[in-house]
Amino acid sequence: MNPTDKPYIEKDLSFSQDRIYHVLLYATFIGSILIYFWSIWAIPTLSHNEARRMIVVQEMLTRHNWLIPTINNEIYIEKPPLFYWLAIPFVLLFRSTAEWVIRLPSALSAFALTWLLFFHVRRYFDRWSALFSALLLTTSFYFSESARVAELPMVLTACCCCALLFYFDCLQNNEKKRYLYLAYIFMGLAFLTKGPVSLIFILCPILVFGFFPKNRHAIKGLIFLPGWTVFILIAFPWYLYVIFSLGKGPLEGVIQRDIFHKIVGTSDSAPFYQYILVLIGSFSPWVLVLFHRTKSQFKRLFTERDTAYFAFSFTVPMIIMSLFSARESNYIVPVLPVTAVFIGIWVKDYFNHIYKAGRHKLFRRLAWGIVLFMAFPFLYYAMVQPRIKKYKFEAFQPIISKIHEAPQDTPVYSYKQLYYQLIYYYGQPIPNIDMQKINNMISARKSFLLIVQDRYWGQLNGLDFRVLIEYRPFINKHRSVRMLAFPG
Repeated sequence: MNPTDKPYIEKDLSFSQDRIYHVLLYATFIGSILIYFWSIWAIPTLSHNEARRMIVVQEMLTRHNWLIPTINNEIYIEKPPLFYWLAIPFVLLFRSTAEWVIRLPSALSAFALTWLLFFHVRRYFDRWSALFSALLLTTSFYFSESARVAELPMVLTACCCCALLFYFDCLQNNEKKRYLYLAYIFMGLAFLTKGPVSLIFILCPILVFGFFPKNRHAIKGLIFLPGWTVFILIAFPWYLYVIFSLGKGPLEGVIQRDIFHKIVGTSDSAPFYQYILVLIGSFSPWVLVLFHRTKSQFKRLFTERDTAYFAFSFTVPMIIMSLFSARESNYIVPVLPVTAVFIGIWVKDYFNHIYKAGRHKLFRRLAWGIVLFMAFPFLYYAMVQPRIKKYKFEAFQPIISKIHEAPQDTPVYSYKQLYYQLIYYYGQPIPNIDMQKINNMISARKSFLLIVQDRYWGQLNGLDFRVLIEYRPFINKHRSVRMLAFPG
């Protein structure tokens, strides 16, 4: 389809700007590599969630159980297994469970998605809109942050966005079935990454797009039975295997905790406008362009068919997720790519306005400023993050070194709380025990090591132990940890 035929797209920026376009394109490509990949090998685990993913991968390899994930030798089916399955080939290829290896599925998903988005927008809109969409996505803080950790949001984002893009392909190409099949394949993969919540980011915006602009082709694609068959064959076999292996109880418990509780059960939630703040923070300073011809641009982008598809793809899930009682920044990462398209088209129109107004010098200065701006996220991840986040991981290595100094058969436990990062770096389970278990082992005159956070130190007063190491900070700036040897 010729972009000049679209009423909502102004004439592309002048061909005399080819040099600036190609400079920005190369800067975005190189920047996407550096921002998504650079120094992912230099940052230890930064969160409990990331450590959980890494432990599951470790235990899949050691236990050779590829279908029922475990953590600390306990069954862990809180999340479907697609992320772990994607990490396993890299672990086997590099023969390592190092942080950077398990982070590769996220980083590669972000890189592939950025440029798949670029080629789609260039194909159906114009090259400058495509460039700005990729540029905004690369410099989006929450997107790049998710690309650099071994967690689920980036793989989920890639699956959801691919499903939306291939569905858009189908609508633009006379309903060619191969695109529809691809959309259902990625919808199934999204379901296998995060479960039913993934459908909010795919089905809901397509339904709204189909009914409100009255696009019958969009609705017709949702009743494509062969596509739903493909979806079911991808999405449900693992869940059925879990039910047959463990019964319905564990999975019902997960649904209760991970879905219903987050919809209506959380009392300490962020404010309802949390996700608006996330989008503003993620796309700063680009969101300032929304003050340019705000009313006319919103009207155009939400009413014209093709731009409305992307407008609904980020507004509908954001509204639905805002109604849930649990609101966290990473929940909204799947809408960032389509938001980048929406704002990217707006940025393109603004640059076009500047150039047509004869302000060529301002146009060039802004373009070169963008090249410099891309250096900031790279410098943050390469130089700043390792220093300001040091308190989250600096205690791990001293504690693990002290554990290895003990006799090889000395068991290690944690008191009342699991420390997933330590379990990952230790490479073996660290069971969690309570006071009764401690007293039983003391009575049996067993030697063991115990890891205790400062909030629980007072509960162990009077017991016979020796402090092997005390470290502050421990994961939190205001927390300390001790490793105790029993008996003292």
